[in-house]
Amino acid sequence: MGQKLLILTEAGDNIGLGHLIRCDAIANECRRQNITCLLFVHFQGKIIDFQGQYESKNWHSDIDFLMQYSQDCPILIDSYLVSDEVLLTIRGYFNQVIMLDDYNRVNYDADTIINPNVYFDKINYSNQKAKCYGGSEYVILRDEIIQKGKSKLVTATNQIAVMLGGSISEELLTKVCNSLLSFNEYNIVIICPSPIQREKFSKQYHLFKWQGLQNAIEICKLYLESYLVISGCGQTLHELAYLGKNVIGIQVGDDQILNQEYYLESGFLKTKLVWNDPEIEEKIEVEIKHILARTDSEFLARNFIKGNGVKNILKLIFDSTNSITWRFAEWDDSSLFFKWANDPDVRNNSFSHDKIKWEDHAIWFKENLDHGTIFLLFYAENKPIGQLRIKFEGGKGIIDYSVDASYRGRGYGTVILSTVSKIKEKFQIKFPIIGVVKQANVNSIKAFVNSGFAFSKRELIDFQMCEIFEI
Repeated sequence: MGQKLLILTEAGDNIGLGHLIRCDAIANECRRQNITCLLFVHFQGKIIDFQGQYESKNWHSDIDFLMQYSQDCPILIDSYLVSDEVLLTIRGYFNQVIMLDDYNRVNYDADTIINPNVYFDKINYSNQKAKCYGGSEYVILRDEIIQKGKSKLVTATNQIAVMLGGSISEELLTKVCNSLLSFNEYNIVIICPSPIQREKFSKQYHLFKWQGLQNAIEICKLYLESYLVISGCGQTLHELAYLGKNVIGIQVGDDQILNQEYYLESGFLKTKLVWNDPEIEEKIEVEIKHILARTDSEFLARNFIKGNGVKNILKLIFDSTNSITWRFAEWDDSSLFFKWANDPDVRNNSFSHDKIKWEDHAIWFKENLDHGTIFLLFYAENKPIGQLRIKFEGGKGIIDYSVDASYRGRGYGTVILSTVSKIKEKFQIKFPIIGVVKQANVNSIKAFVNSGFAFSKRELIDFQMCEIFEI
């Protein structure tokens, strides 16, 4: 069972392309690492030139198709538009949910939150129940940018590029174009994803070169051949900082405020520009003149953009204790469960220490499969690492679990037991689920406590004092 990752994101009108660029970079790195990756994109509007390159799904409203993947893989979501209702449904489908977040948008019902931005430390995530990660070590860069950044950069001196994102307001585009009119000795290249806007503006500003959406190789070539890039302050700014380009950064959305502030403080950006500033035309023109007069053509910013963000994100997702997947046990698993059942430590912690015979085990195993017991097999590192059984009797579910001997001491018991609350929600189990642990089994007691079970009572069972936990 190889590693898999499902990604949901969005792009288009009033959304932009930052989410898609980030997720595409993660998907490509998955393929390089032989991780099966499925990327589904909700496209809004018709501005995307290369929308046919991706699997288009309106997953914001039609999510039933996700059920076929629910037990196979973790899911990563990069979205501003997804509703709480859809997130709750996805949570019920998947064992591991990871959210990419930029500014603590909502209280996410997720296992992990990753903020792939340099300003992560300025965001207070104390309201979140999920584990939260972020900072420069998680900044997402496309591999083409990283590879070019490792080589010697050759910068032309007669080209200015404009890249303001996938959803550009005509008001801002007009002001930027006007500010460039006096620099007619330069080759002006403007990336405008909207075909309608390109047609309209190319007639009015016919001296400029107008281009649609570019792939990663084309964008990287444009970066390198431009002396100056006028950019928004979102995802593109990270790539330009890594390459050390001369940049004028315009904040075009509230979600870009902290990014712009960080790069201003670092010295990479020299002037604070906001898209709705009534004097922005004049300020852009002044800043262009300042940059063209500079003798230092590159500001090397790689000290705070490390270029390993995508690899770190995948490592986090597929970390041994963070990437457990499960499936329902089948008859073909009976030999594996027989081996685990006769493990010396398992027998010692059981109420009966006698070794189990195969004939008895086979009958017991089949009865559990046939009579409504929830019987699950857990995987990590592509290998089976443990089991969980919930048997229903007397108005409650009774837990039995174990971890393979070679995987003990690594927190897997806690992770396996942590799935019980999700299983209870998934199968809409209304009555309590309990675990009975011998008082001497300290490790198992810790696992129950750390996985969210509440201590219920102590009870003498078969002449042995036990701790009973409930969820």
